[in-house]
Amino acid sequence: MRNIFIALIALAALLLSGCTQGNGSEACAQIVTPAVSPDGNCTAFATPCDVPSGFTIVASCEPYAPNQPVEETQQPEQEIDLCKNIKCEDTCTGTSFYGDGRCSEGQCVYSVKQENSDKCGYIEPQPTQGNWAFDANLLLCEYISPPNEYDFIYKIRNLSDKALPYQSTIWLMVPDFNGYAQQRTIQGNYGPNRILWEENVTSYLGQNFRGGQEWKIRNLDSNKSLDFQLIFCTPENSTKEKCTAESGVVIASGNTNTACRITGQA
Repeated sequence: MRNIFIALIALAALLLSGCTQGNGSEACAQIVTPAVSPDGNCTAFATPCDVPSGFTIVASCEPYAPNQPVEETQQPEQEIDLCKNIKCEDTCTGTSFYGDGRCSEGQCVYSVKQENSDKCGYIEPQPTQGNWAFDANLLLCEYISPPNEYDFIYKIRNLSDKALPYQSTIWLMVPDFNGYAQQRTIQGNYGPNRILWEENVTSYLGQNFRGGQEWKIRNLDSNKSLDFQLIFCTPENSTKEKCTAESGVVIASGNTNTACRITGQA
């Protein structure tokens, strides 16, 4: 406020003495002088004598500065919900169970993980006749259409204290599907702690599974829910009629609804 008052006094002095006539020529104080035109525009002139007629001398052009353009308010980008329509249901990967899932950035994250879960077809090794015992890991169970079938890949380890008899068999049994059964014959020497068919490499939909064997449930009309068992039998019981849970060893069991997935679904 004090500065404005001083400026006004200086302007008054300019008005009184800024322009004089002497010796036929104009003399003017070299002081920048702001002035406002009749239409409201303020201009800073080099001297008081340069101020045109009709302009009003003011202390400063600052109050008369044109309004700054108002920037347009940018609309925030609309966020994309990556988890829309994604349901993180309980699932199995092999014999590992995943539960209590939630979606994060489009991916399912599970807070519960249980390896070797009975919900996913795992059973504890159970020595039976002949003290045979096994560990079975379900690498894959998938329904594919066509040809409308379930495909299983199991990696099985001999936990017995001796080698498995040559020509023993492992059967995939599906009693509720017209007594369906499919067998694989052991034709190698798999001693204690050896993986059966460990030399195998099974290719499935672009994936390679080393050290496993494949079984199938064929001739299905849909991905129906089916109970199944994987049973080991020594040569004397290696037929469909003789190889049972009572005469052999149940290596694994489960239900296709929880152990298997449908091709193309996460």
